[in-house]
Amino acid sequence: MLLRMADVQQDETQLNLYRCLGKLMPKPDIKTMETPSKLASIYLKFLTNTIDDPKKMERFYSVLQNFVQHDQVKVELIKQNVFPIFMRCITETKSDLIKVQTIVLEILLALSFNNDALTILRKDTDFMTQIRNLASNTNLDKSNLQRAAEGLL
Repeated sequence: MLLRMADVQQDETQLNLYRCLGKLMPKPDIKTMETPSKLASIYLKFLTNTIDDPKKMERFYSVLQNFVQHDQVKVELIKQNVFPIFMRCITETKSDLIKVQTIVLEILLALSFNNDALTILRKDTDFMTQIRNLASNTNLDKSNLQRAAEGLL
């Protein structure tokens, strides 16, 4: 029933629908979704609009993290060039963004198994410098953030 509602024309309704689906759908159903490009484009639009609001970002990224485990969604996110938004979350460090940065790094780590994505990430010197700093930061005490950064190296 929720999948049929995905065709509504209101972006916010679609976003909330996909947020619900991300929490409710079993993995086999997510793998057979017919609309991964629509999902990726809706998330990209809302992430772009909320990048300066850490609370909203955290919610969006955590739901996107559920979907990004599936190849169809990864491919669509790469096609739609989500990297500038994700990289901005990492390079613009703010203390209140640590939880968001952790989720973003975990998403980027999942995307990095695609060679095109890995090339894009490695070419951005500011991003890679920040990743090295996070990986070597002893104050993080092997947190998920530091582990995800190490995984990207």
